[in-house]
Parts: sequence; C-alpha cells; structure tokens
Amino acid sequence: MSIKSYSLLELMVASVILGILVALSVPAYQNAQERSWDKEATSILMLMRSAEIMYKMDRSVYYPATGSSKSTSNSTDLDDINSKLRLSLTAYQAKWIYTIANTGGTAATVSISAKRNRTSGTGRTWSLTVDSEIIGCSPGAGDSCL
Repeated sequence: MSIKSYSLLELMVASVILGILVALSVPAYQNAQERSWDKEATSILMLMRSAEIMYKMDRSVYYPATGSSKSTSNSTDLDDINSKLRLSLTAYQAKWIYTIANTGGTAATVSISAKRNRTSGTGRTWSLTVDSEIIGCSPGAGDSCL
C-alpha cells in the first residue's frame, strides 16, 4: 500500500497563493470597516440633530446652554446628553467623541460633531449644524474621508 503525500513545492505554491489572497483582502476589509464607522457617526449625528430640534420645540432654547459645549468623552456629560436629549448613547461608541457646542443660541450656532479616535494619524471629524442636514467631513493629517 502506497502513501500519497504533497511535495514541498506544492505546499510552497499553496502558501504563496494564500499570502497573496490575504494581502489583497486585508485593505478591502479595513476600508469597509472605516466606511461602516463613518456611517455610524453620521447616523448618530443625525439622531442628535433630531433630538436637538425636539429639545428646542419643548423648551424654546437649544441644548447645551449658550456659550458651552458637552462631549461624550466625559461620562458626566454623556449622562447629561442622554437625559436632556432623551438619547441612549453608550460608552461602546468610543471610536468617536461626539460634541454638541452652542456658541450663541440660534440654530446656526449650535453644531454637533464626531471626531474619530485613532491610534495613528489625527483621524477625521464629521460635523453639522442643527439647521442643516448637510454633514461635512474634515480629514486629519494622514487620513481621508471615504
């Protein structure tokens, strides 16, 4: 009875093919992951915008108080944002730091932004004002908006 086995050359060819496939798929996976994170940020920004509009309808002023800002990087602010705007943002969304800033009190001066935490580069920032549905992206150094 003879035993059939693979030669060293066949194993090396298979390894090279697998290496090429991995090298091609990893960048595509990373781009898809970045696009999904961007969509997460933009959808939460739109949710926060809607919550701001409802807050103003109830109280005739925007949140937070004029001349101040709140950020989800601070757990006290996160709790305050969730209670005042009736949201349920969690610390899970730590890939982004969401900030609501009110520099005057009119719709044009209330802005909401999401800044990406990154280990390398400066990341990117998505932002919008309460009176606009247009979301803008500002890439940091060494980054791009997908």
